[in-house]
Amino acid sequence: MAGEPEQNSTITVPEIARRLDVCEETVYAMLKAHEIPNLRAHQSRS
Repeated sequence: MAGEPEQNSTITVPEIARRLDVCEETVYAMLKAHEIPNLRAHQSRS
């Protein structure tokens, strides 16, 4: 919503599956079909 701060958090596939009450395979299919957004980032090691 407008005016609300942007949330910067991560959620795992199993957590998404539990929240949507679907299996993990369904979540992966939804990600592949771009039905839900995904972002994968890796921390660099210094």
